[in-house]
Amino acid sequence: DTPLGAPDGRGYQVRWPFGRVSNRYDGKLHAGEDWVALSGGSLGRPVSAVAHGEVVYAQPWGWGTDKGVIIVRHRFAPGHVDDDGRPLRPLLSFYGHVDPPSVAVKAGQCVVRGQVIAAVGKPRGAAHLHFEIRSHMPDTPGPGYWPTDPTRAGWWAPSAFMTAYRLRSTPGVQWLAPFTPTLTAALG
Repeated sequence: DTPLGAPDGRGYQVRWPFGRVSNRYDGKLHAGEDWVALSGGSLGRPVSAVAHGEVVYAQPWGWGTDKGVIIVRHRFAPGHVDDDGRPLRPLLSFYGHVDPPSVAVKAGQCVVRGQVIAAVGKPRGAAHLHFEIRSHMPDTPGPGYWPTDPTRAGWWAPSAFMTAYRLRSTPGVQWLAPFTPTLTAALG
């Protein structure tokens, strides 16, 4: 599911996409997506776990002035494979800029898909949720921006990954999202 507006993100959009270059961060590339509400502001909106998993990091002030961070490890069921038939390895979902007092989970706790784990906080800029899917750094917030292509360093394009995984894990179900080679590549 999506981290805001679960299960499908209705009422929310990605304002700053994965891989976008930021002049504010010396031309580095965005390693996640910044999610915002379409109306009424984002501050205080509930943040949900995108899938079942185990919380491996939950720090209300994990990014200091940029607020709290939660990281959840997700393991795939047997039989879920990549394009080459290899079993999918565990991945991490990362939720940044959450309101410190709203962090409702702690490391070691199991969460279920759709469970509210925090609320959107207000970093130095406008209130939003910084969301990542990655395969590394389970116990540290990380930089949020990367000097080279983030996909080569262990990040996945979050929305593309979620859409591709839904398509693969529910054969026979028709999803109303466009299927493109980029989505296939997200799992490869």
